[in-house]
Amino acid sequence: MTTITFDTHVFVKKLKAVGFTEEQAEVFASEQARLIEDQLATKHDLLELETNLLR
Repeated sequence: MTTITFDTHVFVKKLKAVGFTEEQAEVFASEQARLIEDQLATKHDLLELETNLLR
């Protein structure tokens, strides 16, 4: 399985730079990381699905 790297620290810094509070930025980054981990399909996931469907 492919791992997707999401740097929450950098994301929080960018959000704070445009006006988010520390708390807002941390919650947003945490939710983004969770969604990426739980919901995002990688190319590997799609190829695996395609292989299984063609069987």
